[in-house]
Amino acid sequence: MAQSSSADEKHLPAVYTRVFYELVHRAHAIPDSRFHFDFKQFVPDFHNSSAAVQRVTNLESYQCATTVFVAPHNSLEELRVRALKDGKKVLTTTHAMRRGFVLLDPERIDSGKIEFAGMLDFVEKAGVGKILTVAEIQDQNITVDVCITGSKVITGQGRQLDSLYSEESWTLFDLQWAILLDRKIVNVETPVVALVHDCQVVDEETEGLGTAQNEPWHVPFDFIATPTETIEMKDTRKPDSGVPWAAISDQTLGVVSPLPELKGIQMMEAIMKRGNVFQETSAPTPKPPTAEEMMGISIVERLMEGYKP
Repeated sequence: MAQSSSADEKHLPAVYTRVFYELVHRAHAIPDSRFHFDFKQFVPDFHNSSAAVQRVTNLESYQCATTVFVAPHNSLEELRVRALKDGKKVLTTTHAMRRGFVLLDPERIDSGKIEFAGMLDFVEKAGVGKILTVAEIQDQNITVDVCITGSKVITGQGRQLDSLYSEESWTLFDLQWAILLDRKIVNVETPVVALVHDCQVVDEETEGLGTAQNEPWHVPFDFIATPTETIEMKDTRKPDSGVPWAAISDQTLGVVSPLPELKGIQMMEAIMKRGNVFQETSAPTPKPPTAEEMMGISIVERLMEGYKP
């Protein structure tokens, strides 16, 4: 999908070029085993990320949490392991959400596997993580107490810039948040923390980013944790409207597996709600489902065929 942001194009590429140069040539970033330094494909880990992880674990919202959402970024691998060792359930996703959400439960993981459980290549192994559909997360009454994500470039004022310099008008974390929000697994009061290297934090005024307007579905950060400091934002306003379907391309809908599932669930709920209205008003003959509603029914039926309790 074409970028819909009104961001100042002469500024954003310069910001990214400078930050990426710092990450690579100042030897901050750790290359990915598959993508090397192709940051379009992944969010990198960086040297001394352990210090930023410690800052996250010092936050009250983390310490009080029972279940944490930790995005599947390289920079958060250590945090996923640390959370499990701290006795917390970790909700994450497969790479790019292709196969959906994964729940890591420390009570179900062998102690010898905990150290590997933070690795994306390991989370789907038997006895480690469990792939969950959106419906299963909701049915198990899972609620997330704090969300932690990485990013490529953010502002010190708590704004993410990744979606302003991409082919889409959203980030994967925007979608993850929207899906979880729609099912009441998170709410607008759930704290959101960004873990990044210091060089990935830029100042809006210094960089001339005043024209970079965020979309309504962009999720701001309540805290930023770097190796050297913790920044707290006040009075952040998070999206409260769920998935921005109008901004989702058919291609994305076809590869991010929780999206068609959620769309089917929403359509089924709409059909059931409409049926209840007919019953309450004693309407003689309900209208047959629309073509879109039939598509929702078909999606749910396909999901149920592959569901294994």
